[in-house]
Amino acid sequence: MRLRDCQWKRSTALKIPEDWVSGVYVGKLTEQRDGIQSYVIFIVRDDRVVDFMFQCSDTTWNAYNRWPDNFALYDDGVNNWHLGAGTKTSFNRPYGKYCQVVDQPLSIGSGEFMLWEFPMVFWMEQQGYDVTYVSNIDTHHDGVGLKRVRGLLSVGHDEYWSFDMYNNVMAAIKDGLSVGFFSGDTCWGMIDLLPDEARHAHRSITRVDHFGPVDEELVKHYPPVGDFPHQAPDQALMIGGRDVYPVSGGAAWTCSAEDHWIFDGTGMKNGDGIPGLVGFEWHGAPADIPGLTIVATGTAKTGSAEGIYASTLYPGPKGNIVFNAATIWWADGLAEPPGYIRPTTYTEPQGSDPRVQQITRNLLGRMRA
Repeated sequence: MRLRDCQWKRSTALKIPEDWVSGVYVGKLTEQRDGIQSYVIFIVRDDRVVDFMFQCSDTTWNAYNRWPDNFALYDDGVNNWHLGAGTKTSFNRPYGKYCQVVDQPLSIGSGEFMLWEFPMVFWMEQQGYDVTYVSNIDTHHDGVGLKRVRGLLSVGHDEYWSFDMYNNVMAAIKDGLSVGFFSGDTCWGMIDLLPDEARHAHRSITRVDHFGPVDEELVKHYPPVGDFPHQAPDQALMIGGRDVYPVSGGAAWTCSAEDHWIFDGTGMKNGDGIPGLVGFEWHGAPADIPGLTIVATGTAKTGSAEGIYASTLYPGPKGNIVFNAATIWWADGLAEPPGYIRPTTYTEPQGSDPRVQQITRNLLGRMRA
């Protein structure tokens, strides 16, 4: 499985002070002899009862991490973009430079956090929301922990989920949890979380299936996808939509339900679009869920292929809501924090937009209420 599991001796240790708040922490490492620098990223969690839980997509960071060169979940030794089974990646290694969409050497060591998640963290903290931060792995092993918040937030590129993650979130929605999927390509790859060589739990991942029904067009273009057992549940029943071919593409995020409360205060009417906000991957195929509304829809294009994206919202059983932004780039419309570099592929998002900010306020306000 070409696994790189670095069982290195510890060179230093950091004891987290009691007064550090929950958050995503990025440290800068400097090599003494040559001054070479890289980041190290970690999450500090707490157990408070709070309004919002920001779930960092670290299983996806791990899946795309090619350190030391071509050892991502996508590399099987033959194909650099392998989409089947038979590969494994470890958390026990540095994060290399992210290799897709944004070629940003200055992000090395930070996974995908600075690219897709940081703008929403920056905006929410700036606005004074009460937020606690967790890893995908917390959602995997601590379903009870979801009971301490009103809203769970999946942001950016949250592709790789375990069966336990899916079950825990589905159970929490039924129990009254609101969820904001401010993300795209979410919950596509089904993974097993495995111990490392030293038998520490949850230190490596392997792709074992994909969520959702067989997409024959996707299988035609990526044959290894057809080899999965296809026994995982449909992620659309949780999210409201799912991946459909061609998965990638770009478009304006175009209003299709102008009277819906999420557009209160935005001035948006049907057909009004927020340029470039949909990308670089998205959701379509809205689920048959009672009360589900398609709030934005349009055609996402890659240049050689196209598909219909659909942003959705449906009511939970206890007054809760589940929102699906249907794009990885939602956070780009919220803020442009220091050091952030805007992505460009298929189309280009246009940065902070008062309409995106107001829609997000409306959604978070409803979740918090």
